[in-house]
Amino acid sequence: MQKCNASYIGETGRRIWVRLSEHQKDNIALGKPTSQSTEYGGWIADKAVDGIIGKDVRPHGGGSCSATNPTGSRDAWWRVDLQQMSRIKTINITYRQLYPFRLSGFYLYVSNTTDVDNLQYTGHLCYHDDTKDPDLPLFNQSRSCPVDGKYVIFYNRRPADNGPKSHLYYSTTDAVVELCEVQVFGCPLNRFGINCVSTCHCGIGGCNPDTGLCDVTGCHSGWIGPTCSEECRSDTFGMNCNQTRHCSTTGCDSSNGSCIVPGCETGWQGNVCNEECGAYRFGENCLQTCHCALPGCDRFSGSCTHPGCEFGWTGLACNNACPTGHFGRDCKETCHCAIPGCNRFSGICILAGCDAGWEGPACDKSCGIGKYGMDCKYTCNCASPGCDVITGTCTVPGCEVAWEGSTCDIACSISSFGSNCTEPGCDKFTGSCNVSGCNVRWTGSSCDQVAVKTNSKDNLISGEKSGSTALVGYALLGSLLFISIGFNIGFIIDRLRTKRKKSKHLQSDNAMHYQNTVNVNENYDILDTSKVEHTHNIYDTGAK
Repeated sequence: MQKCNASYIGETGRRIWVRLSEHQKDNIALGKPTSQSTEYGGWIADKAVDGIIGKDVRPHGGGSCSATNPTGSRDAWWRVDLQQMSRIKTINITYRQLYPFRLSGFYLYVSNTTDVDNLQYTGHLCYHDDTKDPDLPLFNQSRSCPVDGKYVIFYNRRPADNGPKSHLYYSTTDAVVELCEVQVFGCPLNRFGINCVSTCHCGIGGCNPDTGLCDVTGCHSGWIGPTCSEECRSDTFGMNCNQTRHCSTTGCDSSNGSCIVPGCETGWQGNVCNEECGAYRFGENCLQTCHCALPGCDRFSGSCTHPGCEFGWTGLACNNACPTGHFGRDCKETCHCAIPGCNRFSGICILAGCDAGWEGPACDKSCGIGKYGMDCKYTCNCASPGCDVITGTCTVPGCEVAWEGSTCDIACSISSFGSNCTEPGCDKFTGSCNVSGCNVRWTGSSCDQVAVKTNSKDNLISGEKSGSTALVGYALLGSLLFISIGFNIGFIIDRLRTKRKKSKHLQSDNAMHYQNTVNVNENYDILDTSKVEHTHNIYDTGAK
């Protein structure tokens, strides 16, 4: 498609419109800041970028052409500032139509600096008129210059490098620049399309200002497409949008992937939410931990890859601590502590002591047979093994020999024995009587058999033969014992009487002996009676 968007004033004074291609519409020099080595007669540098293509200067600064002082200098230049780095394709120059010989030998540079003294080092030479052709150059020049730069500089000097042209008015000493219009076609760097409104985000270098195609294939982070002008989808980022982010809320920076609102979706973590959760992590931002017995759980739900939780944990994701009273793998074990609360890993009670019916460090073992109560420290002595581990009540009523009570844990008193201690007056285990002999109507070694009287003469028989025989034996033994005791008592009484008679006779003899002794003493008064030893009779009632 062609459009007329540029013009110049022809020789007849009429405006002539020039058709430009689509990419030539974008004259990025139009109206931009300019400068030149000198000014002359009011034909300032800006007239060369005013959009009017004239053919000549007019008196007193009129017309649409710029001009430097034609005398006094061997160097002359004109410069336009594009104000930003630009990708240039073509530069069009319209010189003063009647003086093309002054155009001879010119240089056309693109530079990133304003330095004009060292252009051969600091600028990029787009074109130099160095032909030896004696014909003068055309007043309108169109030069290709595919380069990036910020400044376009038209430069000339005298004498020209290619020697003098065959023209009457050619000067070898005075350089002059007279430009009626300078057009620079292209786009600011990384812009393309009509009016340069589209942007390319090439990874390396720039793009064609017409097509937008990158110099080197590959886009900057956050962009995709042949011209790298399409932004990544909301869930992708990076170079060519080849990375995916998983922000919990919509929106992320398309270049670095950081979430606009911090926070990752379930199963993802990292600064840009593009890292999967580790082996034991799951949920939003991978903040939750699964305590599976074997490594590995679903990073979204937390469910274990292999069923089963570590000690102290339960739940689908094994992330719930055991409730009070439970411990072990999957919290399947129960601790029966007297005061609720145990270690959820080992089951050991926080405060020592088990509930009734339980024992062990974790209070998870039921009392053994015959044991009951707290810590199973009580014993039930049931006739048939087995009692309630909490109350001690016998499973089958009835206590062992020598025990009584509702839980058979009370020993029989001294006067009772047997099952439930219902039999009185004997050893509580064997039943042997504490004192020999049974109460009336009882017989047996433990006096626990009832004796009965029969119709036979003077015979007492028991309900059992062994009881009758025993009763007769005890009766005979008792009779003999009674007779023996009576005989002994009579013998003892008789001896006592005999001794008493002998004592009286001895007392009489002693009295007589004493009287004779007194008489002798009276006859022998010279005898020292103090030296006489008195002999006491054991039968003398006055002896001491």
